[in-house]
Amino acid sequence: MNATEAWALVTRAIPDRTYEERLVVMSIGWYETNFAQGWGTNPDQGAGSNNWGSVQGEGPAGHFMHQDSWFNPKTQRQETYTTKFRKYYTLEQAVQDVARIALKPNVKAACAAHDLHGVSQAMGENKYYTGIYKTLAENVEWHYKRFKPALERCVKSAQLENPFAKASTDPTNPIPTEPPAIPEQPKWYYYFRQARPTADAALITTFGYLSTRMLTSAECAVAIANLKPWTFLAWTSFNPATISWDPWQFAAN
Repeated sequence: MNATEAWALVTRAIPDRTYEERLVVMSIGWYETNFAQGWGTNPDQGAGSNNWGSVQGEGPAGHFMHQDSWFNPKTQRQETYTTKFRKYYTLEQAVQDVARIALKPNVKAACAAHDLHGVSQAMGENKYYTGIYKTLAENVEWHYKRFKPALERCVKSAQLENPFAKASTDPTNPIPTEPPAIPEQPKWYYYFRQARPTADAALITTFGYLSTRMLTSAECAVAIANLKPWTFLAWTSFNPATISWDPWQFAAN
């Protein structure tokens, strides 16, 4: 499914929603699941589930088990867990569910104000997403930094107007167009094991290590023992202030 097809689907599924609200629901689909196409090929792990927005719980058509991650306030660490994700009979049904869950009054208000940062803020307050950071503010900035380009990509690909790119013309109610800048962070080293060619590395969703330094040989040996069932250890470095994929999918070291 491409962006034009996704927009037609969303418009058909939730015609009563505003243009801005439909854009948000469409962008959630791209951001979370690549329009429900990002679950891989295994039905037991979400393939064919029609899950548009990574919605957890028991769905109309049942559920599948999948991993997610969160910041555990007790351990002060990012941790992964396995839980139920919803299955739907149709994509239309999934889109309607995302709209019902995501478009709470505060999100709708941000949409009406053309405030995309406010959308991320409201969704974070509503716990549509959690994140890997300790505070809500940090998680909101991380979400916005990734959700904004997702929406822009949807708009550009489907040749739609982007109302969130417009600044407020009301001086008594300015609309924030950008969040405060995130300070540059030190580079991290991401260690992982993979079973297939290097191009498949991006498909790995768990069993990785993040470290702010190079691991020693002894630590690499521990990592290799723990990162089953992949066959060898590899690493790459990145700057978390600019990375485009999800570092919270991996256990911090």
